[in-house]
Amino acid sequence: MPQLSVVVNKIKFIIKSEDDKLIKEQLKLLYMNITPSNQIVEDTIVINYNKDRSTFENIKKLFLSQNLEVIDTFKREQHYKCSIDGLPAFAKDKNEYYVLTSENLNEFWLVANPDVDTSVFPTRIITELLIRKREEKGAVLSHATGVTLEDSGLFLTSSAGGGKTTMMTKLLESGKDAGFLSNDRLFSYFQGSKPIMDYVPFQVNYEKETIYGSSVLPEYFKTNPLMQERLNKVGKAFINLTDMNRAYPRLKMKSSSDIDMIVIPQISLDNVDGSEFYVETVRRRKLREILEENTFTPYDAESPRKPWLYPRQKSEEELKMQASDFVDKLVDVPAYKVKFEPQAKGEKIAKKVLEMEN
Repeated sequence: MPQLSVVVNKIKFIIKSEDDKLIKEQLKLLYMNITPSNQIVEDTIVINYNKDRSTFENIKKLFLSQNLEVIDTFKREQHYKCSIDGLPAFAKDKNEYYVLTSENLNEFWLVANPDVDTSVFPTRIITELLIRKREEKGAVLSHATGVTLEDSGLFLTSSAGGGKTTMMTKLLESGKDAGFLSNDRLFSYFQGSKPIMDYVPFQVNYEKETIYGSSVLPEYFKTNPLMQERLNKVGKAFINLTDMNRAYPRLKMKSSSDIDMIVIPQISLDNVDGSEFYVETVRRRKLREILEENTFTPYDAESPRKPWLYPRQKSEEELKMQASDFVDKLVDVPAYKVKFEPQAKGEKIAKKVLEMEN
């Protein structure tokens, strides 16, 4: 049977299908946001992908014959749960697909509507399972961006609109030896006494202000007509994670890094033509507030955090404490606020930040 496999944060996902076209479709989609790396595999999960009409209709009949439990999952979406042969099974709203699970939750059967484009749904399954598995291992999901400069791991975190993506862009264009994990979301945890951040396989989203303030991105988007059209229409665009090397040819993609420094970006619009910036130390009390705000718990309205196919193995209170313990330790990492104006030069900011570390 045709299949493909990808390793994301020590978890191997294998997608199988009797339809070779479905495997080729998934190969193209999955590798857009999977960072290649040599990792020790700790878990293996199999997803069987089927778009056969008769199979779909048979599963549909089984679902409709039962009382279904409603489950809120992704934004603007719901799933419905029932039992087939004593095992959990799930239906997507709008009659798009069904998922059946194995008893030990290491194999799943995705039966998709042949009349609907369901190509993105294996990726959503992988995302949900990845988050469940990582929280079991002690990781938290952070509202943060991961960058490395001269082998120093920078954990950029702030509230939405604070300037994480703009700061990331300036650092990547600083001329320093730079690496990149992911933007806006990171898996974070402690390995002994060492804080670690791992990438999350999400595309890198940009607002037009960040793009047009960059020395690199406008040229990149000119080579991508679909994204340029999106940018012109809605003022936003994105780069697939593994396409970041096209925008930044010298960039090193990273799957994991130590957290050596916390950076709190704060973009200033007091003087949009100005090039000033300053760096200041963040006190522990203020740092704790920022980290607590940007470390997700089950009580936050972060849609990927809602369990669906894979029940949480820890209680919501245990996971809240896991996030709290992470923050308690991370406040000991050196932290600096970087307030910068739109025209501030990345090379100057990067140089100053690295000086602060030393």
